Amino acid sequence: MRQAGLRALQPCRARSRSRVAPAPPVCRLRAGRQTVQREHRAGKLLSNREALDALRLLGVERVECLQVYGKASEFLFYQATKRRNAAGPAQEEAATAEEEEEEGEEEEEEADDELTVAHIDAVAGWLRDIGVEPAAIPAVITGYPAVLAFSVPERLAPLSTFLREELGVPGADLAAALVLRPSLLGLDPSTALRRIVDFLRSTGAPREQIVEQLLRSV
Repeated sequence: MRQAGLRALQPCRARSRSRVAPAPPVCRLRAGRQTVQREHRAGKLLSNREALDALRLLGVERVECLQVYGKASEFLFYQATKRRNAAGPAQEEAATAEEEEEEGEEEEEEADDELTVAHIDAVAGWLRDIGVEPAAIPAVITGYPAVLAFSVPERLAPLSTFLREELGVPGADLAAALVLRPSLLGLDPSTALRRIVDFLRSTGAPREQIVEQLLRSV
């Protein structure tokens, strides 16, 4: 009788086992790739710390360093994404490298998405060159963090040239204007700033009024 009871329980146990969902497959990376990714993450973390230290050395308050770092990195990511989208399908069709090489390229692109000491030093050097006092540089950076993502030769130098040559803003006034209104740094001299100035000129506004309008409204 006891054996009969045990046999009666066996189908129930079998049915209960059949309802257990199978474990999902475990995706394992090859040992070499794990090492590459681990080294990449470690290097990225070190770069982040170095960039934050560089901001603090410039005089940016500790509580503002992460905010500046985050906003500048967001803009760098936007720029990198824009470049990749502009490349479009042509870049994908031309990708014939091996898997390890493709991963290395992806990691290099990711590095372009993060703020580095090189970005900070280049922009801070440009601000000093145009006459911004070292003590005022933190105010400019915190007022417009995305400036750290800009290329000096491709974006910032043309901006200072435009303001000096097109609007006649002298060096001392240019530095004071950027400290007073850091958002001016966000105007691309070849597009947005050019359109604004051309419109104001079309209304008959003199150069001094155009500069005043930029400082008051941008």
